[in-house]
Amino acid sequence: MGIRTPIFITHAGGIKPAVDKTTLASNIDIAPTILKACDIAVPEEMSRLDLRDRGILQDRNRIFVEVYGHDSDLDMLNDINNGIQARVIIDGWDKLIWRPEYMELYDLKNDPDDQNDLREQNTEKVSALEEFLDLWRKETM
Repeated sequence: MGIRTPIFITHAGGIKPAVDKTTLASNIDIAPTILKACDIAVPEEMSRLDLRDRGILQDRNRIFVEVYGHDSDLDMLNDINNGIQARVIIDGWDKLIWRPEYMELYDLKNDPDDQNDLREQNTEKVSALEEFLDLWRKETM
């Protein structure tokens, strides 16, 4: 869910209409894009990617997502696993969904609706993507 969700951005005279079905974009790119379009400095803590800059987006090859089941408990803010339901990595056309109980692997190019779990046939790819998830989590902590 949430993959291939349309993002529409209009900016009179600033954005040419286009359809792009292959470039990875994320909802975390929306705020920096708006700030940059308004000539407002983007805070250091935010992503620097501007959805209007197709060149920089073409260089992106990986997106990470965390899914939590509820709002954070204030007394548990130091526990990144509190309430976690899933972590997702999209690497090119590969999508790994890590859940505390199991993992799933999908080929988004040929299976955009996550119908055919390829985890069993691609254990090496699953391991490599799981390593990327672990590295990302350590970098963001």
